[in-house]
Amino acid sequence: KNNNNNNDTNSHLQLYPSLTLPEDRYLLTDYFLYLIQQLQVCYFSESDRKTRGGKRENILVGYAGLQCSHCAGHSFARKFFWSDAGRLANSFSEIPGHVMMCRMVPQDVKKELAKLKKVHPEQMSRLPRGSQKVFIRRMWRRIHGHPADVDGDNDIIQEKITTTKKKRKSSGASSTKKKPKRKS
Repeated sequence: KNNNNNNDTNSHLQLYPSLTLPEDRYLLTDYFLYLIQQLQVCYFSESDRKTRGGKRENILVGYAGLQCSHCAGHSFARKFFWSDAGRLANSFSEIPGHVMMCRMVPQDVKKELAKLKKVHPEQMSRLPRGSQKVFIRRMWRRIHGHPADVDGDNDIIQEKITTTKKKRKSSGASSTKKKPKRKS
């Protein structure tokens, strides 16, 4: 009998083996992309309830979150469970802090992250405003098994990708063309 109703809590991993998709590349800096590659999807278990300051009493078993892929499987593994994409975006800084301090992360990964972090601000300035939050919202939907295009998000993403591609092309060649002044 073929059972199409898969209740396995790891079914999202089969649907989304990666936290990023090729079209996400135009929304992220190299630093952010490399940082995301150090993470994997995890699912809340009863044993996760007793860790990290006791703030997990209301999380349902099987709820999707993120974890460091380097310390996954160890008793000290760092897992992140946020109630919504906004909270994830607002407290994302916990993740690089962990990756840089985690004893299981190889030194070459930490060195590469530190190197990429130096060019992160300059790369951010070339990305459309809010692109990182668009990515976080998309990733959130992905790991929680929600459709990617909610409230026209794909239109927003396509617009940002198109704008970013144009910016990257124009920044590659020197341009003496001045922007027209805005009228007040």
